[in-house]
Amino acid sequence: MKLIAFVIIALSVFMFSCSADKKAELTEKIDFFETQIKSDTSFVLDIHLAKDAVSAYLEYAKLYPEDQRSADCYYRAGEIAMNMNWGAKAIDYFTKVENKFPDYDKLPYCIFMKAFVYETQLGNVEKAEEYYNKYIEDYPDHEFVKDAKISVQNLGIPLEELIRQFEENQNDSLVSDTAS
Repeated sequence: MKLIAFVIIALSVFMFSCSADKKAELTEKIDFFETQIKSDTSFVLDIHLAKDAVSAYLEYAKLYPEDQRSADCYYRAGEIAMNMNWGAKAIDYFTKVENKFPDYDKLPYCIFMKAFVYETQLGNVEKAEEYYNKYIEDYPDHEFVKDAKISVQNLGIPLEELIRQFEENQNDSLVSDTAS
C-alpha cells in the first residue's frame, strides 16, 4: 500500500514538474518571438516569424486557459493576424478574448479591432457597423470612440469618394481662412 502511495506521489510530482517546465518553455519561446518582432525595423513582419509566434501564443492559451497570460496570447495572436491580413483568424482570436476574458483590460481594443478587420479586411460592412457601435456604446470614454464614430459615418463609401470629400473640405477651409 505504501508503494502505491509513493508511486502516486512520485507521478504527481513528475507531472507537475513537466507542466511547470512546459509553461516556462512556452513563456521563454513567447518572449523570444516578442523580442524578435519588436526588434524588426523593417515594418514588415516575416511570415515564418508570425506563424511561429501565433502558434506559441495559441499553444500557451490552449494549455493554460485560465491563466491571465492566455488573454494576452489571444490578443497578440489577433494583432499579428490582423497585421498579416489574416482577417478571419484575427476575428477568431479577438472573439476568444471577448468570450473568455470579459474583464481583460485590452477588451475595448479587441472590439474596435474586430470592427476594423470586418471593415477593411473582410468587407463585412454590417458586422463592422455592429462592432463599431458596440465599442461606442460599451466604451464611450475610450480613446478610439471618435475614430469609431467617423468609421460608422463612412462605412460603405468608396475610397475615391472619401478622398474627394476630404479634398473639398481642405479647399473650403483654405477659402474660409483667406476670407477671414
